[in-house]
Amino acid sequence: MEKHFKEGTELRIKIKELIMSFIKGSPECRTNAEGLRQTVIFRECGLDWGNKRKATSTRQQYWVIAALCELEEEGLIKQDFESNKWRLSE
Repeated sequence: MEKHFKEGTELRIKIKELIMSFIKGSPECRTNAEGLRQTVIFRECGLDWGNKRKATSTRQQYWVIAALCELEEEGLIKQDFESNKWRLSE
């Protein structure tokens, strides 16, 4: 059980790294740019499994939202609350 928990923790770290790499490489996510919606980030990072029974694409995004919120808590990205788009922090 401990092995799986550790692997899950490592996977979450890698997902955050993937998201940060995508955001840093996206002109739309620069500090002074408009930003991108979480749906775009989710899909462009290859995290969408497509619509599945009881797990539509929309439902699959909840854990990505958590990763984005952690990156925001770390001061790396921020969300514009009017547009709900994400971009790099200043």
